[in-house]
Amino acid sequence: MDMVADTHPYYVKAERRAEWMAKKPALIKRCKNIDTDETFADALIAVLGPLRDKHTDVTTPKRLQVQRDSARKEALSLGVGATDRAHIMRPHASHYDYQLFPDESICYLQFNKCEDAADFPFYNFLDKMFADMEAGGIKTLVVDVQYNNGGNSRLCDQLFMHLYPLDKMKFFTSYLRFSDLMAAFNPRIAEAKKKWEDDGHKDELYQMPAPKIPANFQQPKLYSGQVVFVMGKRTFSSAGMLLTNARDHHVGTIIGSTSTFSPSHYGEVLPFRLPNTEIIGSISTKYFARPDAATADERFLRPDVEIDLEDKDAAWSYIVKKYGASSNHAFADTTGFNPGWLWEISGNGLQQKSYLFGTCHGEGHNFTREELLGISGLDDALNDVKAVLFEGGMNTEISKADSAAIISEVESTMKKLKHPGAEYMMPEGTYYKPLFDTVAHFNEVNKFLYYQMKDSEYWKKNPRYWLARMRLYMAFGMRRGTPLDVILKQETVKRGIEPRYVEERGEIGNTLFSKILDTSVIDTMSMKQQVKSLYSIVHYVINNDSVNSYFQAFANVYLQNDTCMMWKYLNKAGFVAGAESEDDNDHEIQYDRNVKWIPVIRENIAERPSMIAVGCRHLMGSESLIAMLRREGYTVEPFKKK
Repeated sequence: MDMVADTHPYYVKAERRAEWMAKKPALIKRCKNIDTDETFADALIAVLGPLRDKHTDVTTPKRLQVQRDSARKEALSLGVGATDRAHIMRPHASHYDYQLFPDESICYLQFNKCEDAADFPFYNFLDKMFADMEAGGIKTLVVDVQYNNGGNSRLCDQLFMHLYPLDKMKFFTSYLRFSDLMAAFNPRIAEAKKKWEDDGHKDELYQMPAPKIPANFQQPKLYSGQVVFVMGKRTFSSAGMLLTNARDHHVGTIIGSTSTFSPSHYGEVLPFRLPNTEIIGSISTKYFARPDAATADERFLRPDVEIDLEDKDAAWSYIVKKYGASSNHAFADTTGFNPGWLWEISGNGLQQKSYLFGTCHGEGHNFTREELLGISGLDDALNDVKAVLFEGGMNTEISKADSAAIISEVESTMKKLKHPGAEYMMPEGTYYKPLFDTVAHFNEVNKFLYYQMKDSEYWKKNPRYWLARMRLYMAFGMRRGTPLDVILKQETVKRGIEPRYVEERGEIGNTLFSKILDTSVIDTMSMKQQVKSLYSIVHYVINNDSVNSYFQAFANVYLQNDTCMMWKYLNKAGFVAGAESEDDNDHEIQYDRNVKWIPVIRENIAERPSMIAVGCRHLMGSESLIAMLRREGYTVEPFKKK
């Protein structure tokens, strides 16, 4: 008990130590009647109580051997490499393995132990898995950690870096408890402990420095499909931290059973062995505070969707139906018909329904009032609401000041592109024609950049320059037409409905411009990959006559009022955020904005029945507004005719 009081971070506070030590007389009294080591272990376990969290625990050599034999027996019964459909969701013997299901567009990753396999390190395993997923066009990654009770957190970090950019990640904050036990294990810790105490610190935790990103770190290419995590009661420690990171960074959906793991928790254990009884134990030495400080006190890690994991076949069927190819990636209807652009928001304490409406900003197409009100249910929904929240960046009344600011920003961007810095130039005497897959590919790009982009010596600028320039060309070179938002705004005012905005009007403009010349993602690509990406974009534009033809087609598909059809079209066209693009700018802009909008939406729909009218792409994908609102506790369903 003295060792626990001196070591565990929970007992850094004097009043907690006093309460703990008050149990000591009763334990000593009970020990007088104990005649076996097993009974003594039971007495210690009873005293540990809530601290017996698999990190701070005791056991006997006999019990430990039984556990090891049981684990070995289970592993032998499982077989090796059990990755066929019959073994999905059931425990595999390997630390990690994956199986692709092309028909469902699912990759199933069973991640059982946070420890590198001797013959296949996890880092290399992930590279192969994501490469196979990309080659197969897999749109959903299922990460099953229901059997994973921890290990080396480094492996979880390696996985998460494929799902979220490291430079934007909020880390766990860790606090160390200096102790005599720790000092006995590490002489350097003993020195640090003495200095800490000599500096006047007493009953304080030492906050560990935040992790630093190495200067030579290269961000892995981010997976842009939807992610589903399967959590079980045994999910713990490092695996629990992986899911906590997913929750706090809004990555994917967690399904399954509630784990006993606490998102903010104690860990980093030190082992000990009692000399007389040979009882084996471990004590936590650090406290880890989850990235989202607002939810630091949550006791358990709960799934977004509770499902029964005992029936493995039913659980897998649910995943396939909900998240597989036929689900159209988290926004398809679950009631038997294809959803449109209008969705109902209810539940979570709302007194009246609100609505979510996906608009089309109308590049290259002039909408009419008849087309707008021809969208099923929209007329009825407008009669039900007191306010319509538009995208501030797609406002329908641009003031002279706003217009001048936009023009100034465009001119500034064009100036940067007209006189690029050294970072955009090829090394002296270097030419990247040989990097094209074929001579025909080179000729196609050469002709386009020479005539369309009007640069007779285009090859002096490296691919990253042209990829940034093409983004500008596509963003501003062909935007014409009347946005649907204009007509909706006019209809809103006509009906006496209050127009509002989910963001400041200039916010999206600033975000967009900052992304246009951002080459951070491109910089992680090899020159060969950059050239391939440049060819893909140029080829698309040439074969569609102009960027404008894409926008025209987009608007025509939009009027079909079918999200499933639009998703298929965008995937085929290669312009859906994160679906086929070589970089994540579109995805990042939409995801970041969705996160910012949720609190605004929550506040407005609680105050009055409202319609949130934002671009239809914000309704698509695993990190759509639909998915985020559902995670907030709302019921979001396709509009049903009255």
